Amino acid sequence: NVKVSIPTVKKKLGLTRYAEKLPFNGLQSVGYVRIPVNRHAGAPAEPAVHLKQKVKMCDVIAASPSDKLGTVYHASIAGQITEITDYWIEITA
Repeated sequence: NVKVSIPTVKKKLGLTRYAEKLPFNGLQSVGYVRIPVNRHAGAPAEPAVHLKQKVKMCDVIAASPSDKLGTVYHASIAGQITEITDYWIEITA
């Protein structure tokens, strides 16, 4: 069993140049998001929301059928559904 410190591993892998501290400015507000719903393997995701519906962050907005391989998409912001296409679902804050 060989024990190696984290700083030594970072140095050996050439990662020390990326280890800079960046200031955290808090949460940033956005006007809208477009969540792509066609970026997965398996069955296409079907919208679980409708236009003008209000959603909260983490609400399910689209999902593949439960009996098929696919994925579930969640709202990344709270707001109102303003557009639904085959490619994305738009949420406006």
